[in-house]
Amino acid sequence: MPRGTEGRRHRHACVSLLFDNPVDTAHRAAVEKAVTVTIEPRVEGSWGWVKDYSGKDRIDRRPKDPWPAGAKVSVKGALDGLDADPGNGLEDWRETWQQGQQHRSAESAS
Repeated sequence: MPRGTEGRRHRHACVSLLFDNPVDTAHRAAVEKAVTVTIEPRVEGSWGWVKDYSGKDRIDRRPKDPWPAGAKVSVKGALDGLDADPGNGLEDWRETWQQGQQHRSAESAS
């Protein structure tokens, strides 16, 4: 998994990949195509590129709706050999997890 990659695990978060070196804008679509996010039950989402607080390129897959409690999440990167820019040392990797249960709390000021 790329160094600095975070799989955020709460319901309203996104899946984020942080790159050590800049990713040229001409190669970003290829990176998006090479990374697959599967959520069961299915949750639609889209990719967006941002500069991280550290100034590094980061790609986020933001869900259209919150992930359901107990959802199974799999992220697969088929990045080995991808020409995203020299120096990134991109590799193939996979990360999977299951969302925790939804918790709600209420507080009374009485």
